[in-house]
Amino acid sequence: MTQSELYDHLNKQWISTCKILLGREIGDINEYAKWLYEGNGPRMVEKSVTGKEVVFVSNNYPAYSK
Repeated sequence: MTQSELYDHLNKQWISTCKILLGREIGDINEYAKWLYEGNGPRMVEKSVTGKEVVFVSNNYPAYSK
């Protein structure tokens, strides 16, 4: 599946979901990319106290947190 075909499929699913949940179309998924990406952005990887790598969902943790 090409990137264009994948986008088209995902966008059709987005439009269908919006119709079901909101009762109407609200626009292409691309218009909401920033909002959908929020909170799902880059992850922060740090070493824990035990030395294992820990993946943080946010980088908003204080440096002193354990």
